[in-house]
Amino acid sequence: MPPRNEQGGHIVGDILGGGGGTFPGQGCTQPTTEPLSPSTSPGSKIVAATFFGDVRHTASQAYNVGTGASGSGIWPRAGSQLSLNQWPQKLHSWCLSGEPVRAGGSDYNAHASYSQIYTAKAAAWVKTKLE
Repeated sequence: MPPRNEQGGHIVGDILGGGGGTFPGQGCTQPTTEPLSPSTSPGSKIVAATFFGDVRHTASQAYNVGTGASGSGIWPRAGSQLSLNQWPQKLHSWCLSGEPVRAGGSDYNAHASYSQIYTAKAAAWVKTKLE
């Protein structure tokens, strides 16, 4: 599995969009899991979900936000795992351009900058979903 600090976005994405696959360079194969449905409980109870720097970030999806929205992570989602697109009004996956793990870049400072750059914007978006 990805290093510990990479797992949050990966796990949230796998819960909402389904998971599984082989992760090159990790010696890990994850069993395939079904996505959570946004139309039945518990998925229908979700108001908003947001994550930063998903290693499975996939370019140009409806739920992508941030300057790296058009880039792909080191293990982009494919096929049925792109059912994350069922959540476009409730999901934001934040990605910075130039980020090496999520957007295919080489700016390692971007990798450590998510909280400083996007926390306030993400919180404001979640607040709109709760109102």
